[in-house]
Amino acid sequence: MKKPTLLSVLALASCLFVSPAASAQETALNGTPLRTYMKARTDAITLTTTPFTAFTTTTITCASKCFFDITVSAQFSGVTSGDVAIVEVTVDGAQANVLPYSVLGFDSTSTGSASNVRSYIWMTNTLTTGKHTVDVSFFTDAGTAESFDRTLKIVSNKE
Repeated sequence: MKKPTLLSVLALASCLFVSPAASAQETALNGTPLRTYMKARTDAITLTTTPFTAFTTTTITCASKCFFDITVSAQFSGVTSGDVAIVEVTVDGAQANVLPYSVLGFDSTSTGSASNVRSYIWMTNTLTTGKHTVDVSFFTDAGTAESFDRTLKIVSNKE
């Protein structure tokens, strides 16, 4: 049997003893995926500080307690230098059930005519039985930006 090197022993020890502690603000949900909803848009839009509805409202019915994984992907370009293109996801018209934050800065670096694709996955807290709506808006903190070719994927999970 080959004798382990000091480097391999130290590497193993670091994995065993230097593991990150769970954050006090971490939320973990376990569920079974029930249904996937997907939308794609190819229309170019100019973003301003006024929220723009990026997709039509998605209505999902939960037969029992559920939660959603919500993925938004989009191309951005022409972001005014020093400004941010922002995406907001709401569930049932409110930010409260969306984690980690309902509103996130998506892009601040696509200032020229070349575009960059950005993507993020949100999740919800546990939702009650019944119908729920998901809305996605794009806007900027100041100035303007362009967006086109965007997709939305929502996975409904049974808790």
